[in-house]
Amino acid sequence: MSERKPVPYNPASNVRRCPVCDKPSYSASGVHPQCSLAKADAVSRAARKAADDLAPPAPVQPKLNRFQKQCPKCKRVVAPRRFRCDCGHNFDASRARSGAKAST
Repeated sequence: MSERKPVPYNPASNVRRCPVCDKPSYSASGVHPQCSLAKADAVSRAARKAADDLAPPAPVQPKLNRFQKQCPKCKRVVAPRRFRCDCGHNFDASRARSGAKAST
């Protein structure tokens, strides 16, 4: 018995290799469609990130739950049962004004 194994037949192929993933590609352009999308997404993502780095950060709004309310004058978060903020804003007056506008 022979111990030699057969040599695989690999003819010189003219199959293009994808420049993104380096695997054989049979598409006309030589790039897999999913690889071209990934490449385009990476470019647009980098451009978007560069634009976001230049833009100033947006002010953070406090997330209010049902046990809090925000003063429209000083933006301080206060308890919902308070009628007057420390800055002097009267919550009752603003509610009375909005109710008067709604009825007219």
